[in-house]
Amino acid sequence: MNTTLPLLIQSNTDSSFHEILKKEGMNVLKNDCIKIHPNGMSIRIDQIRSLRAYLYNAGGSSRQVVFYSFHKASVESQNALLKILEEKGLSIRFALQVESIEQVLSTIRSRCRIITSESLRDLNQGSDFTMTDFAPNTLFHSRFTASKKEDAELICVKCISLLRREAQKGEILAARSIQKICTILNLLKHNNLNPQLAVDQCVILISS
Repeated sequence: MNTTLPLLIQSNTDSSFHEILKKEGMNVLKNDCIKIHPNGMSIRIDQIRSLRAYLYNAGGSSRQVVFYSFHKASVESQNALLKILEEKGLSIRFALQVESIEQVLSTIRSRCRIITSESLRDLNQGSDFTMTDFAPNTLFHSRFTASKKEDAELICVKCISLLRREAQKGEILAARSIQKICTILNLLKHNNLNPQLAVDQCVILISS
């Protein structure tokens, strides 16, 4: 299945959208990046069908798929993309740019990691984690205390950021941990997972 959750990014400009993509390790200038813009006033169903055909003809090779102004996609187009997101066996990273998160079907939102300008600002304001923060007994450290969902989400995102840096250094197990923490983050956002329990699971994953 997809190695990471699709990104649903609320951004009003291409420059801020690209900045967020860069922070998430995606690059629209790479040859493996497929960029989809509205055809006229909307993202049409035939664009999604063409994308699906291309991805399956390309086999299992890694790809990045970036949608601009996805809020202009029709309900039919969004449902067609949903079927692609649900497919297994695809090594693909998706990013969807929207003006408002609420303009996207809830079934797609539930399968994405949502990034807003507020969450990005909060992430930039906080210091990054390092591996030394996850020494023995860190489970009880105050920096890993989260009584609110928003605090737990921020900690999860910082953990993912740390693991991405470790993966870039060649740490093989980091990618697997990223996928697990993305799942935890999704449960936290959409399934009322206890905030502290979510943080504890992230800390245990990294420190073990």
